Amino acid sequence: MNAPGSHAAVPLPVGPPSRSCSAALAAIDHHPGGGEPRAARTIRPQRNLQYQLHQLLGQGGNGRVFKAWDDRRQQFVAFKRYIEPAEKDNRRWTPVGGTPGWNHPGLVTYHDLAADNDGLYCVMELLEGVTLADHLKQKGPLPLRDFIDVTRHTLAGLHEAHACGYFHKDIKAENIMLSRAGVQSYRSRLFDFTLAERRLPPQHETSRLPLLKGKVTLFGSIYTMAPEQFNRQPFTARTDLYALGCVLYQCAAGNLPFTGPTNADVMMAHLHHNVMSLEEVKTPLRKSVAQWVMRLLALTPAERPESAHAALKSFEEALLK
Repeated sequence: MNAPGSHAAVPLPVGPPSRSCSAALAAIDHHPGGGEPRAARTIRPQRNLQYQLHQLLGQGGNGRVFKAWDDRRQQFVAFKRYIEPAEKDNRRWTPVGGTPGWNHPGLVTYHDLAADNDGLYCVMELLEGVTLADHLKQKGPLPLRDFIDVTRHTLAGLHEAHACGYFHKDIKAENIMLSRAGVQSYRSRLFDFTLAERRLPPQHETSRLPLLKGKVTLFGSIYTMAPEQFNRQPFTARTDLYALGCVLYQCAAGNLPFTGPTNADVMMAHLHHNVMSLEEVKTPLRKSVAQWVMRLLALTPAERPESAHAALKSFEEALLK
């Protein structure tokens, strides 16, 4: 990481999507007549002989992650076994068209998505390190140099994901991995694209529906959900940026910006923008950077940066003010 006050060029690539990413997009088919996208291949259950499960690394609401040995690649990998029925998860992953094909230092690399007799599983590279959430619990808010690099790395990775055609839809500190990149520095990587959604042309995006009318299922962390998600408006790059803004606020202040005793209270805090400005909180950030974070948290999407690339550019400008 750079020393506090230094503003070197962004260390991660931020440009056109990688070739592997473009190949992944090309592999995605569409229904005749321009309907919803579908996976280019069908996942058929089979007996799994390639992966030898070792230790349990973690468990969440939709699955368990193991450290596993990959006989074909001859290396350890992260093996996620989904709890939900394979058919349901397969439909969730259908817009992705298989595993994301990117190769970017700010994103976890996906190796395989398949099903065996025990259901659906996903195989990713094994990330060494600690999640940003655990790091914040152990050491508190990030010092300036770490805040700068986590912001740069995560935005660069998010830009690549968006350029490849995917929204993350569940950005939170628990889904950002920190690994050592030197004696006093970390590199952050965005992972867990379980809820990822392939970007659709405007004519295929979900139309705006009345606020929580009828039975509504929301996926993701309520603490980082953008107001438009509760209004059931289309998910855009700006929605992911709002979630990242919540995480960066947490990195600087030591607490999430929108909280409450119940989920309903948290939702209303988002909808009414009940948040203390970072300028009023004691943080290591200069005024221009604190204002930049608050722009990510703008109530309406139009007030936020239009893309991760634009957000990264304005972040670099804020560092120089």
